[in-house]
Amino acid sequence: MQIIFTCDVALNDKEAQNIHVIELYNNLSKVANVCLFVPKPRRIKVILSDVKYVPKLGIPELGLLLYQISLFFHLYVYCRKIKVDAIYARQSPFTFIPFIVSNYFKIPYFVEVNGLIADEMKMFGQSKLKIAIAKISEKLGYKKAIKIFAVTQGIKEGIIKLYNIPEEKIVVMGNGANISMFRPIDQEEAKKELKLDTHLRYVCFVGNIVIWQGTIYLVHAAPSILLQCPNTRFLIVGDGPMKSECMQQAEKLGVNNMFIFIGSVPYKYVPLYINASDICIVYKKPIKSGYSPLKLYEYMACEKPVVASRLEGFEIIEQQNAGLLVKPEDPEELAKAVIKLLKDDTLREEMGKNGRKYVVKNHSWEAIGRKTAEIFSRNQ
Repeated sequence: MQIIFTCDVALNDKEAQNIHVIELYNNLSKVANVCLFVPKPRRIKVILSDVKYVPKLGIPELGLLLYQISLFFHLYVYCRKIKVDAIYARQSPFTFIPFIVSNYFKIPYFVEVNGLIADEMKMFGQSKLKIAIAKISEKLGYKKAIKIFAVTQGIKEGIIKLYNIPEEKIVVMGNGANISMFRPIDQEEAKKELKLDTHLRYVCFVGNIVIWQGTIYLVHAAPSILLQCPNTRFLIVGDGPMKSECMQQAEKLGVNNMFIFIGSVPYKYVPLYINASDICIVYKKPIKSGYSPLKLYEYMACEKPVVASRLEGFEIIEQQNAGLLVKPEDPEELAKAVIKLLKDDTLREEMGKNGRKYVVKNHSWEAIGRKTAEIFSRNQ
């Protein structure tokens, strides 16, 4: 089977959306021939076997439009030369060209949806014109697609409600973890390699420090946690616009010395930080579409208990007894959950093992790549 995979974001090795693309591409490539079309970056950081780098043309203000024009010519030439069995596009605010090309060449079209895009654009204060274009792109793409891959049940329900798409057309296919890369390693060795104090306990957050990640609530929870577990430190691995606010709030609360803001690290080092930790945090703010976060499965794959918000997408934590769910945006509830786990070594170990077992069986990228290819094959 020959598949075209398109993504409108240039790849690097740090952002979660790019990890999703890279891992899905690598694992789809184990069962099919896949050619990935992505914007050409200034510097190529990720080496993949069959990638077409589409140049961005001309004027920055017209960058997205001109990129779509460039993408059209690249896809057109490729489809003239090679028989393509499926086009798989990662939906973005301006995804028009892949379904136009699929329609022209009569190629089955599939689309991956990682959020209710128009709603997300409103949250970021995008212009009404851009939001209107995004809605047209979504509506046309979803109508044209043979199957839609939604990463959460909330996204599936949102697409049905907003665009009147038949339920049977949408498949929920969550994120995954690289279970070979994210695996348990000796905690003491991980601490030593990272030059962390081996006598301390660590609570870890990995990801972009943005408002919906809820990192600020961990800062507010820290004084209560330290009161009962004074040998605790907080590892914040990542960067983002909320980082300075989190650091300022930590200083204001007198706990800045208890936080270690690592900054962004190469993806290959993330498993070390997770394995050096005792508890991992996914304390997100509520959104309509729910969550299917990469980091949740990566934490679980490393056999770490997780404290997460009681939101759609995290229910598996309770179902699998792999951690604790708490009310979102409530630092005291977050503190209680962290304290409970820090004080119970046996419970942490049990929950960690449960999490790893579940992810290996249900959320490895290899399994997701195989399931995705099977859906392509059944819908030719």
